[in-house]
Amino acid sequence: MSKTNTLIERNSVKVSGGFGNQLFQYFFARSLSFYLKKNYFLDCSDYTHVYKLHKLNLKQLKLKLLIDYSHKESKILKYIYFFLKKNYVEKSFCFFDEQILFKKNIKNYFGYWQSYKYFEKNWKIFKNDINLKKINPKKKKDLELIKEKNSISVHIRRADYIKNEKTKKFHGSPNLDYYFKSIRFFEKKIFAPTFFFFSDDINWVRKKFSSLRKNNFFYIDNFKNDLQFPMDDLILMSSCKHNIIANSTFSWWGAWLNNYKKKIVIAPKNWTVDIKSANTDLIPKNWKIF
Repeated sequence: MSKTNTLIERNSVKVSGGFGNQLFQYFFARSLSFYLKKNYFLDCSDYTHVYKLHKLNLKQLKLKLLIDYSHKESKILKYIYFFLKKNYVEKSFCFFDEQILFKKNIKNYFGYWQSYKYFEKNWKIFKNDINLKKINPKKKKDLELIKEKNSISVHIRRADYIKNEKTKKFHGSPNLDYYFKSIRFFEKKIFAPTFFFFSDDINWVRKKFSSLRKNNFFYIDNFKNDLQFPMDDLILMSSCKHNIIANSTFSWWGAWLNNYKKKIVIAPKNWTVDIKSANTDLIPKNWKIF
């Protein structure tokens, strides 16, 4: 059998975006595999960003990535799928399409698949795919403090949301009023709350929230040269009892992976400039929107 014929037999989900996006794509592929009883690959064949999923304990999918194939072979694969009408492109951003989980003739999926509804029904099974135990020794004291306190994670994403004009125009960013309102809510709701700030610009956050009481506000430094740092922040956020998230899939996963039974999650009312969080299939019904 030729290599081209072997490629035709592969079922894949295209990987794109950052760590949070990749998690949605992984669990979408996991659901396809569960319902359609097929092996799925994560297609990283022309991915230009840093691929992060290898940091997780992802045992259930065929993770011999399509990045193993040359760019030429990847083009051949896409052409064949296009010719046979076996490519599927996500129709609506942040909306659930249940039918796509049961279509048997699709080979290659393109999209972000940002809805918990794709994997919610089987989450008790799927959650074991992720290993959230291995943390950088430098962060162990932070983890111990988070578990000791009535902890609330506060995620503030800047970087590309501020500096990249195209990204800024699409995503926007919650203003400071959203965060102060959410903090006041927890101060009234939770006994002795302790807030842990996470950001890709933690020094900016320190300045903007300098007026807050120092004894119950902590700022988590990340080590950007350490490839483990996205996982560390994910572990720490998910270990907090409650969460204030940004309009970011990264902090969304920090809240989703939080197993505290009485957790309260607050999300911003605008997920993108044009999309209201309440109008999507992204935010679970029991999360609050401010």
